[in-house]
Amino acid sequence: MVLDLDPQQTVTRWGERREAPVPVVSSVAPSRLGGELGRIAAAGANMVYLDTPPRWTGADTAAREAARVAHLVVVPVRPTVADLEATAETLGRMGSVTAARVVVVLNGCLSRGHDADEATAALAARGVNVCPVRIGQRVVFARSLLDGLTAQEVNQVTPAANEVRRLHDALNVHIEHT
Repeated sequence: MVLDLDPQQTVTRWGERREAPVPVVSSVAPSRLGGELGRIAAAGANMVYLDTPPRWTGADTAAREAARVAHLVVVPVRPTVADLEATAETLGRMGSVTAARVVVVLNGCLSRGHDADEATAALAARGVNVCPVRIGQRVVFARSLLDGLTAQEVNQVTPAANEVRRLHDALNVHIEHT
């Protein structure tokens, strides 16, 4: 199950384009998150992903509520100075709200250069838990959204599909330790 708390509703629109019955995607107001999670658990869902706005501002109740109830918080970050600065602010705000394990995933990484390595080092120097799996900047991610698909559904034997599989496995290790 995926719950979309982001006012942009990108995940909700992606779910509407999907033909596959899973994951179930639903939009939910932050004020209704607790009750919705209770209903989902009673229905037998074993995994719920919460999508929130990309930047946590002081008035953002969606990210705050999601962090408060999460068992694992995954923060996708592009390896740019602007994104790293915004992430530092987000992680600072999050610390007072959640006891969940937080892991940063570098996303949109270029295949050349050292930006991702430098971003990893900068985050690690601040004590941030950085996932060892990075997601590259790949056309298939944008194109798969058009049809409500995932990279694996487009083609299971691409670098993108492999990255997502490895990321899933790495995040499951974090979930098992919560």
